[in-house]
Amino acid sequence: MSCRPSVLSSTSRFTAFLLSLCLLSAQSAVASEALQLTAPPWPPMVNPEDPREGLASEIVIAAFTVVDQQVELKTNPWRRVLWLARHQQVDGLVGIWHADAREEFLLFSDPYYQSHITAAYHKDRPLSGGEAQDLKGLRVGARQGAHYAGIFTGNPEIERITASTDLNMLHMLAAGRLEAAVGDRLILQSIIDNDPELADRLVLRDEDLIVVPIHFAMVKARDNAHKQVKAFNRGLSIIRDSGERDAIIDRYR
Repeated sequence: MSCRPSVLSSTSRFTAFLLSLCLLSAQSAVASEALQLTAPPWPPMVNPEDPREGLASEIVIAAFTVVDQQVELKTNPWRRVLWLARHQQVDGLVGIWHADAREEFLLFSDPYYQSHITAAYHKDRPLSGGEAQDLKGLRVGARQGAHYAGIFTGNPEIERITASTDLNMLHMLAAGRLEAAVGDRLILQSIIDNDPELADRLVLRDEDLIVVPIHFAMVKARDNAHKQVKAFNRGLSIIRDSGERDAIIDRYR
């Protein structure tokens, strides 16, 4: 009779120990749950074929890493990226430009990179001037889904022609179907440098037309959207102060 309470007590302690392990395991799983992020293939910003994953991807991953938040990135075509975000099939987008219409379903972070937008032209047909107004009357290419409010808004005389990708847009320019093409300087130069046909025909203007900030964005409908944007901003501040963000950018220049 005297040993029975002791056996029960030992069993209870063992049960409590197992329960505590389960709780700790569950808490750890929640804490380490990775954010599901997406982006379109956008070399060198987002490049699934590069082990480094691209400038934008590196910065976003680095910012979340220093605040102990795991992320998983999957690339998708641009239209599907927006569809996934609108239908709450992902947690966030790696890199996106701000637009008022996008605030309906996205929560934007602090900007982590400045996208320098310039114009490309054919060597045999140089542009006059380096400002948006100098594109009036021209057939100007732009990547589908890209917002260039500072270029096309208020300039109805510019004929905007969209292309599915920057690469397609530059080939249209090289073939004479466009008279100019606009895009991020780093991206356009990277495409031109890696395509002998384009390198032989196309040139970028020295001047920027506009400068557009690039943001990380969380899907607003996510319960932790505000928390994760704050965490990203905190991580971004850390890697900016340490010089890691600038080191990442320098690797792609």
